[in-house]
Amino acid sequence: MRKSKKRIHGNDRGLMMICRDIRHRWLQYGEHRIQAYKECLFLGRHGEKLWTCKHCDEVFRDKKYLQVDHIEPVGTRAYTWEDIGPYAEKMFKSKCQGLCGKCHKIKTDKERNRRKKNVEQT
Repeated sequence: MRKSKKRIHGNDRGLMMICRDIRHRWLQYGEHRIQAYKECLFLGRHGEKLWTCKHCDEVFRDKKYLQVDHIEPVGTRAYTWEDIGPYAEKMFKSKCQGLCGKCHKIKTDKERNRRKKNVEQT
């Protein structure tokens, strides 16, 4: 699918930048994100750190193969100034889980398709 070439100006650009900043702060400081990594961590037989996917139970030797997913979907970014607060609250207060890249993609695709169907029905 091709991304839109629509230019973003003024308030829309400001909203987009704020949402991007909220996401970056969550990636740095989100407590539930850090907790999700801790829940996936266990020590192997020889004391090495191992991480496991919460969905398929696949084991990884490196944390970089694990992605953090919001259990309850945050949804798309805020498109009005009134939506900034609820967006940030969902981003930081929602529980998270550690998933491998494949499971995270499957879950995200299902959520997007469900959201798309709901928009088309209204």
